[in-house]
Amino acid sequence: MEPAELALARTPRFGLSFFEAVWMRFPQAQDEAVYLRWSLQPGDVYCLWDEFGGGVGAQIDSDLEYLIVWNRVESAEFGDWNGDQLETAVQYLSSLFEAASRYTSATPNTEEDR
Repeated sequence: MEPAELALARTPRFGLSFFEAVWMRFPQAQDEAVYLRWSLQPGDVYCLWDEFGGGVGAQIDSDLEYLIVWNRVESAEFGDWNGDQLETAVQYLSSLFEAASRYTSATPNTEEDR
Protein backbone atom coordinates (compact mmCIF):
# COMPACT_ATOMS: atom_id res chain seq x y z
CA MET A 1 0.00 0.00 0.00
CA GLU A 2 1.03 3.57 -0.58
CA PRO A 3 -0.18 6.60 1.40
CA ALA A 4 -2.64 8.74 -0.59
CA GLU A 5 -0.48 11.85 -0.32
CA LEU A 6 2.51 10.06 -1.89
CA ALA A 7 0.46 8.41 -4.63
CA LEU A 8 -1.27 11.65 -5.56
CA ALA A 9 2.01 13.59 -5.46
CA ARG A 10 3.43 11.36 -8.19
CA THR A 11 0.22 11.15 -10.23
CA PRO A 12 0.51 12.97 -13.59
CA ARG A 13 -1.89 15.83 -14.36
CA PHE A 14 -4.26 13.71 -16.49
CA GLY A 15 -4.55 11.23 -13.61
CA LEU A 16 -5.22 13.98 -11.08
CA SER A 17 -7.95 15.32 -13.36
CA PHE A 18 -9.47 11.82 -13.42
CA PHE A 19 -9.42 11.51 -9.62
CA GLU A 20 -10.84 15.03 -9.19
CA ALA A 21 -13.73 14.16 -11.53
CA VAL A 22 -14.36 10.89 -9.65
CA TRP A 23 -14.34 12.66 -6.25
CA MET A 24 -16.71 15.32 -7.61
CA ARG A 25 -19.18 12.66 -8.75
CA PHE A 26 -18.63 10.24 -5.83
CA PRO A 27 -17.32 12.24 -2.84
CA GLN A 28 -17.52 9.27 -0.46
CA ALA A 29 -15.21 7.22 -2.71
CA GLN A 30 -12.24 9.47 -1.92
CA ASP A 31 -12.03 8.34 1.70
CA GLU A 32 -12.27 4.66 0.78
CA ALA A 33 -9.62 4.71 -1.94
CA VAL A 34 -6.53 2.56 -1.36
CA TYR A 35 -3.40 3.26 -3.40
CA LEU A 36 -0.78 0.77 -4.45
CA ARG A 37 2.62 0.99 -6.07
CA TRP A 38 3.75 -2.09 -7.98
CA SER A 39 7.48 -2.81 -8.30
CA LEU A 40 7.13 -3.93 -11.95
CA GLN A 41 5.44 -0.66 -12.99
CA PRO A 42 6.59 1.82 -10.35
CA GLY A 43 5.56 4.87 -12.39
CA ASP A 44 1.92 3.80 -12.52
CA VAL A 45 -0.57 4.71 -9.81
CA TYR A 46 -3.11 2.09 -8.77
CA CYS A 47 -6.26 3.03 -6.88
CA LEU A 48 -8.60 0.39 -5.48
CA TRP A 49 -12.02 0.47 -3.93
CA ASP A 50 -12.26 -2.91 -2.21
CA GLU A 51 -15.83 -2.51 -1.00
CA PHE A 52 -17.18 -4.08 -4.17
CA GLY A 53 -17.04 -7.90 -3.81
CA GLY A 54 -13.79 -8.34 -5.69
CA GLY A 55 -12.99 -4.69 -6.01
CA VAL A 56 -13.09 -1.87 -8.51
CA GLY A 57 -9.88 -0.19 -9.53
CA ALA A 58 -8.13 2.32 -11.72
CA GLN A 59 -4.60 2.39 -13.03
CA ILE A 60 -2.98 5.61 -14.15
CA ASP A 61 -0.39 4.60 -16.75
CA SER A 62 2.01 7.52 -16.72
CA ASP A 63 4.14 6.25 -19.63
CA LEU A 64 1.33 5.67 -22.13
CA GLU A 65 -1.05 8.25 -20.60
CA TYR A 66 -3.84 5.68 -20.33
CA LEU A 67 -6.57 5.40 -17.74
CA ILE A 68 -7.39 1.75 -17.11
CA VAL A 69 -10.54 0.97 -15.13
CA TRP A 70 -11.65 -2.48 -14.03
CA ASN A 71 -13.64 -4.69 -11.73
CA ARG A 72 -13.26 -8.43 -11.22
CA VAL A 73 -15.13 -9.20 -14.46
CA GLU A 74 -14.20 -6.55 -17.02
CA SER A 75 -11.80 -3.74 -17.79
CA ALA A 76 -11.39 -0.90 -20.26
CA GLU A 77 -8.51 1.34 -21.33
CA PHE A 78 -8.97 5.00 -22.14
CA GLY A 79 -6.38 6.92 -24.11
CA ASP A 80 -6.28 9.72 -26.63
CA TRP A 81 -8.17 7.57 -29.18
CA ASN A 82 -11.35 7.84 -27.06
CA GLY A 83 -11.98 11.52 -27.75
CA ASP A 84 -12.59 12.80 -24.23
CA GLN A 85 -10.46 10.32 -22.31
CA LEU A 86 -11.41 11.75 -18.94
CA GLU A 87 -15.18 11.79 -19.35
CA THR A 88 -15.41 8.33 -20.91
CA ALA A 89 -13.23 6.82 -18.14
CA VAL A 90 -15.27 8.52 -15.40
CA GLN A 91 -18.53 7.35 -16.98
CA TYR A 92 -17.22 3.78 -17.14
CA LEU A 93 -16.07 3.88 -13.51
CA SER A 94 -19.44 5.37 -12.56
CA SER A 95 -21.20 2.43 -14.20
CA LEU A 96 -19.07 0.00 -12.18
CA PHE A 97 -19.72 1.85 -8.92
CA GLU A 98 -23.44 2.12 -9.54
CA ALA A 99 -23.75 -1.51 -10.68
CA ALA A 100 -22.26 -2.49 -7.33
CA SER A 101 -24.88 -0.26 -5.65
CA ARG A 102 -22.22 1.07 -3.33
CA TYR A 103 -22.06 4.72 -4.28
CA THR A 104 -24.68 7.06 -5.60
CA SER A 105 -23.52 9.74 -7.96
CA ALA A 106 -23.54 13.28 -6.60
CA THR A 107 -23.87 14.50 -10.20
CA PRO A 108 -25.78 13.01 -13.12
CA ASN A 109 -23.91 11.02 -15.78
CA THR A 110 -25.90 12.12 -18.80
CA GLU A 111 -27.91 15.05 -20.07
CA GLU A 112 -31.15 13.06 -19.68
CA ASP A 113 -30.37 12.43 -15.97
CA ARG A 114 -30.30 16.17 -15.28
